[in-house]
Amino acid sequence: MFLPFTKSTTSRFKIELHFTYTVPQVRVIMPTSKGTFRWTAPNQADAIFNIDGKTSTCTMELNGVLPNSGTTSATLNYDNIDHLSGTQFFHGHIGKGDFETDFEADRENNPKIQGDLDKPIDQYICVTGNGNWTQYY
Repeated sequence: MFLPFTKSTTSRFKIELHFTYTVPQVRVIMPTSKGTFRWTAPNQADAIFNIDGKTSTCTMELNGVLPNSGTTSATLNYDNIDHLSGTQFFHGHIGKGDFETDFEADRENNPKIQGDLDKPIDQYICVTGNGNWTQYY
């Protein structure tokens, strides 16, 4: 933008103004629930959460073998309790000191289970598989 500026003489000065506008970032805060994540067999794990008085369980079949990581606290991030049903594909990792599973579906804000391992393992293992969600009242 150029603005004319006149002194007592007839000379003109050129003033440049630069505007920078940063678009605010919008972060969607999804509901969370605390629960447990448990190793149940070399290729199986489950996660249990209490959501609004209902028990929500995810039984996971893993593509690959995992060492015993025991039972540990977990956090579930989800958008809507209706998204915690049926069988869903997931990917993520387990080890060395934490775990994370991201469920994939044809929607935004898919469920995610994550936490720190109480019993760390000496490997970082990428995992995929299917999780079957059930609700108990």
